[in-house]
Amino acid sequence: SVLKNGKVLAIDGYGESGDLLSTELYDPSTGHWTITGSLNQPRWNSTACLLNDGRVLTIGGWLFEQDPLSGTELYDPSTGN
Repeated sequence: SVLKNGKVLAIDGYGESGDLLSTELYDPSTGHWTITGSLNQPRWNSTACLLNDGRVLTIGGWLFEQDPLSGTELYDPSTGN
């Protein structure tokens, strides 16, 4: 999701150890990635929506080798969580 400040939020994913909890910000002006906050529930292949107030809502996704997730989480760029 592209945030209002122009940075890109990468939320969820899958790595060698399974589903990721970490969230990262990419700054296209510098080309740098920064780890910011973490998810409460590891997930991959979720949907993220930028809300009018600047927060990002992530919906659904999958848990490693499990059933689909139905929960949601909010990311607030002002707090990094």
